[in-house]
Formats: sequence, structure tokens, C-alpha cells
Amino acid sequence: MNCGFKGIKTATAACIAVGLTLGQAAQEETINGIECVWVEGGTFVMGSPTSEANRDNDETQHQVTLTKSYFIGKYPVTQGQYQAKTGSNP
Repeated sequence: MNCGFKGIKTATAACIAVGLTLGQAAQEETINGIECVWVEGGTFVMGSPTSEANRDNDETQHQVTLTKSYFIGKYPVTQGQYQAKTGSNP
């Protein structure tokens, strides 16, 4: 399992490890010093119902399917974490 930043252009996209099954991983895991959470593949509805207060026009409800489960960072990656892994600080 690898949670590196290689090839990632922004810190917000860090800590994804695709292709694991739930049997291979706990719900939360620290990977290369980054706290990650497990996102189970499946289908869900994304967006807001039209009746929701303060809803924006770009929040139309639609079905989304995640075909693979993966780990993602629990918190935004700090500049220090990004620099420690990539050697640069955008």
C-alpha cells in the first residue's frame, strides 16, 4: 500500500490508494505519516434536494458510483507534509 504524492499536482488530492478491499484495510489507517480513512466503493446520491435552504444551482442531485474503494486523507495535507514528500513547496 502506498500513499505517496508522486505525480500529484495539488495537496488536496493526496493519500489515495486504489484497489484495496475492505478485508485488506481498517476503516482508518496512518500511511506514510498521513491519517487516512477508507472510502467504500458503491453508489450514492450526490447533491442537494431542491427544497434545501440556501441551495445553489450547481447542486443538482445525481447518482454517483465509486467502482473501487480507496483511502483518502482524513485532513487536508499541510505544506510541510507535501514538501517532506515531494521536496518542493508550491
